[in-house]
Amino acid sequence: MAPWWCSPAGIALGFLLPMFCLVFFAAELNLQGLTARGIHFLNAEYLWLGVGLILVMAFGGWLGQQFSTGGKHPAPTRETDRAALVIGGLALVAYVIWFRQYIFNPALLWAILTGVRLPERADELVTGVTSLANGGPVFFSIYAWRLVLRRDKPVPRALHIMCGVLAVLTAFRVYAWSERLALIEAVMPLALMLALKAVRSQRPLLRAVIYCGPFIALPLLMLYFGIAESVRSWASDTYNGKLDFWSFVIGRMATYYYTALNNGAGYLATQEWPTFRFEYVLSMLHTAPLSVGHIFSELVGSNGPTFNAFLIRYADVEFNNPSGFYTVI
Repeated sequence: MAPWWCSPAGIALGFLLPMFCLVFFAAELNLQGLTARGIHFLNAEYLWLGVGLILVMAFGGWLGQQFSTGGKHPAPTRETDRAALVIGGLALVAYVIWFRQYIFNPALLWAILTGVRLPERADELVTGVTSLANGGPVFFSIYAWRLVLRRDKPVPRALHIMCGVLAVLTAFRVYAWSERLALIEAVMPLALMLALKAVRSQRPLLRAVIYCGPFIALPLLMLYFGIAESVRSWASDTYNGKLDFWSFVIGRMATYYYTALNNGAGYLATQEWPTFRFEYVLSMLHTAPLSVGHIFSELVGSNGPTFNAFLIRYADVEFNNPSGFYTVI
């Protein structure tokens, strides 16, 4: 039986809630390297609103644990393997369309890999199509499950090949556009499956370490973030020789999260809400291909995204994360 803090409600209350409050008050801690971008909108009202949203998450997690589908039979591996290949194939097609300028132009690809040229991410995006690349983490999840936990039948060679190809494309995505999250999404499924396998072992110490996973993962996340960010920013004139590594990392990470929360709160403070245009909770419908997105946008009365206008007027267009807390409202 896992301890309470490993449950969805426990993680929300024992991990997410304290981190939210810490980030909320980060601007008052005078951290070195922290730069609060834009007008400050965060106040007590938005603090309690965020706390309330986390409590809703915790309740939803607890409620979900009270239900059981009653299914005791393991998923059939043949059907699962087919599903993984379909999802991985969709992600592969999306990547080929996304990277078409580089895949079919070796000279340009070599220039990017050697750092001679930096690609612009937005130039290659195809609305509603390249977003299918997000099927990659789903494929990696099924593949990791088959590789670690379901070895009753051999893993098909096609899955190994698909994993290798998607891993290379993901690595290029991380390198070209510094999309650090894409690498985490690719590696995390394997880490979680290995953790689940370790929990089932008979080693108490190993199980205890796994149960403390979210707390152990936080410094590892900061280290990974710092290494990736130092390549981009630590050597710049703004930080070079002025901050030690950990002050830079903590301040920079706090800047990202604080600014995201401030953007979300500011968006609510400057807009009438709720709008019932579902720009965030149903964003995939707004960008769906084959005119589906256009029809849905017209149906709900959306004239296009309004968040960029907020950034230009009140915040910083470089820090364009609206956070997942307030925009759902």
